[in-house]
Amino acid sequence: MQEENDFEKFPGVGAEVSPEREQAAAEWSEAMEDVPEFNEGITDAAALINYGLNAAAREKGVEYVVQAIKEFDASGREEPIKDLFASLGIDTPEEHKDVLDEADAAKAAEEGFREGVNAPSPKKSTEGAFAAIDDMKELIMEVEGADPRYEELREGARRAQKGYFDYAVSTFGVQDLTTLFEVLAEQREKADEEPKEEVAGLGEEKMVDGQTVEMDEETQSESLNPEILKQNEA
Repeated sequence: MQEENDFEKFPGVGAEVSPEREQAAAEWSEAMEDVPEFNEGITDAAALINYGLNAAAREKGVEYVVQAIKEFDASGREEPIKDLFASLGIDTPEEHKDVLDEADAAKAAEEGFREGVNAPSPKKSTEGAFAAIDDMKELIMEVEGADPRYEELREGARRAQKGYFDYAVSTFGVQDLTTLFEVLAEQREKADEEPKEEVAGLGEEKMVDGQTVEMDEETQSESLNPEILKQNEA
């Protein structure tokens, strides 16, 4: 059954893209052209752009939207996307209009992303929405500590005192989910190409001199991004 709400229309809404937005999209594509590695997890999570979440990230902020998805419980819901938007505070005509405007602004960048190696299937359904939310939650967990390939990103975010996802897109003029997915793909590819001499993650174990060493609770807490800790304590 197809989702029947306004959010399905986001990716294709709007008039012609302005020259300024075309230029921004061209610059974004050029910055991302060196990210050729396919990653199934990123592709699956990127299906969220089919449901307007990219526009929401442009309107509300990447970190805000990612953390809202992380906390959102989709189980038992008949309209998970509509409810997810409501959890983001997008539940009034005015908020809907703002996000629709952002959908128009994001159109060129999304089309460029869909031409890339990690582009998701454009098909939309209730089942697909549930799957995309779950896949995004898994990707969030990997970035926040389960996958050592994101350690460089985590270290940079800690130094900058930013949330991981805000930091990932902070150097780009366009800050949305498509940019985030490309940055994460680049991080994974870069880590995969580096020699695996010493790999340290934020999970329960890390590698030191080729041996697995358990991380105690204090060490794990010190490793976490301060911004994430503040959000959890709020």
